[in-house]
Formats: sequence, C-alpha cells, structure tokens
Amino acid sequence: MIVDTNIVVSARAFYPLQGQFRIMDCPMNILSRDKQVAAIAALCEGVSVRATERLTGVNRGTILSLGVRVGDGCAVLHDAMMRGLHVSRIELDEAWSFVAKKQRNGENCRAFLADLRARVLGAPEISSDGFPAYPDAVERAFGVECTFGTIEKHYAVETAGVEAARRYSPAAVVSVTTTDVVGSPSRISTSYIERQNLTLRMQQRRFTRLTNAFSKKLDNHVAAVALYVAHYNFCRVHEALRVTPAMQLGVTDHIWTIGELVDAALEGVLPAPGGRRYGRFTVIDGGRE
Repeated sequence: MIVDTNIVVSARAFYPLQGQFRIMDCPMNILSRDKQVAAIAALCEGVSVRATERLTGVNRGTILSLGVRVGDGCAVLHDAMMRGLHVSRIELDEAWSFVAKKQRNGENCRAFLADLRARVLGAPEISSDGFPAYPDAVERAFGVECTFGTIEKHYAVETAGVEAARRYSPAAVVSVTTTDVVGSPSRISTSYIERQNLTLRMQQRRFTRLTNAFSKKLDNHVAAVALYVAHYNFCRVHEALRVTPAMQLGVTDHIWTIGELVDAALEGVLPAPGGRRYGRFTVIDGGRE
C-alpha cells in the first residue's frame, strides 16, 4: 500500500483588522498529493516557478522545496534503475547553462564518461562533437571497447551588421569534418543529442536562454536536471518510439504517471511488477494515477 507523502511547510496568513492588516502565525499547512503532482507536472513541462505558483496557488518557496526533494529522489531512482543497459550507439554533446559561471571542466567530463561506462554493456559506437575533453575521457572509460569518432561543424562568419533578429541564431554550416578516434565507426553524428538538447531547453525552464529563469543555487539546478531526466525517460512517450525510453530499454513495462514518479522519488516505491529491488527501491504491483 502506498501512503500519501505530505510536504509540511510553515506559513503566515494575513487577517484584516480595522482597515489594515496584521501578520499572524498559523499552524503548519499540509500540501496535498494532488497539489504536489500538479506542481511537479508544471515544472516538467517547462513552466517557471512563479508561473507554477500562479497556476497551482502553491507558494513558490514550497514549490522550490518540493522540486528539490523530488529531484533528489529522482537522481537516486535513476541511478539505481539505469544499469546493465544494452545500447549500440551513444552520442555526446554539452548542454550549457548558467548558475554562477560557465566552466569548461575536463574532470567533469571524465567523471561522466566513467559513470556512463559503468551503466552500458558491450562495446558501443560513440560519437561526439569537437569538445577537446572527450577523446581522453572516452579512452579512460572505454579503452578499446568501443568505436569512437568526432564531428566538427564549421560555421560561416557573420558580418558585424547582421540584423538584431538573427543575432542569436546559429550561423550557416559551411563544412563538416569527421575524425575516427578509436576504430572505424560506421556512423559519426550528433544529430540526436543536439535535438535532445533542444528538448531540454524547451522542457526545463532553467536552461532557457536570455532570461532570468536560470538557477540561483547549484543544488536546485542539479535537482531540476534529475527531475527532467527521470520524467523524460519514464513518463514521456517518445514520438518515434511510441513508448517511453525506459520501456524501450526494458527498464519498466509501462508509462509512468507523474504521481508514480513523485511516489518513487519521495517514498522509494516503484510502480512495476516483479518483486525486484533497485537499491532502496521496492517494486510493487500496480500504481496510482
């Protein structure tokens, strides 16, 4: 049996008194599961925190707190379930965002590839762009147990008088260079991951360019990314696959609802049959809308 998880928050209410207002301490408010699901659903669809506050009536501080808790739970959930994966092709690309500053950090790249190697079986074919940290990171993680190539796109130089409407549009691609780094990959391309980066920017408000929606704290940013990834893999049906990515990989057997994702993240209960265990997660039959 799944027990509803409640988020307890302190609140202050305003009561009218002689034409003015006085502040009065109130008992703890309990955020219902329906409100939790509504708030998380909005965040997963790229709605900003303040807009989510207006849509749901939930205080933005509570939304941030809930988002971090669910996001942190999603990180643990995803880490436990995404293992032993049979993947034939891997595409690598960076997704830049702003928290405090941009860092071109090779150590992060090596840690990411090492984590990826621990989850993927066999010798996949890997493609990346020309980011200089990739060749060393791939060699350290995969060695010769892969084929690996890079692709670099060369863009036309824009003139200084380009109109403002196109200032942030990508320049025209004038040539493409592919390089075999390990073995002889049959296909070197980053088209899928570039499209995935577009989906990320559309579905995660914190990645939207040229706005003030960027993360103010790194912990919030990490939780938001974990929420996006878990929602994309378990809840969102891929248009080409007609199933979720997790179903395609055989990790789960059905499309998760937002409620099921929230339950798994906050309670550690997976809505899937089989009696298997993933770390601290217990698998149960069925699930709730």
